Amino acid sequence: MPYELLLTDQAEQDLTRLPPHLLNIVEREMERLGANPLHLGRRAVSPPYPPGGQMYQFQHDEPDEERHFFTILFHFGQDEKTLFVTGIGHQLL
Repeated sequence: MPYELLLTDQAEQDLTRLPPHLLNIVEREMERLGANPLHLGRRAVSPPYPPGGQMYQFQHDEPDEERHFFTILFHFGQDEKTLFVTGIGHQLL
């Protein structure tokens, strides 16, 4: 059973900064993360990331050879059914 994903205000703001054509890709990857966070996630190292969190990183390559690198920061809810997405980083490589 997949985890429910809840986005913080910061994560919502991060999504609004993404180019529109990348939103579906990020949403699909968040669904993958919700389905298997123990396999896809890893501990986020502090600093630079907030302590006690997890991260999931992936990249997306465009046909024009642009490469997008993403980091989704999250932590598990106490109910063990929820993932709180606390931030979404994007970098064009």
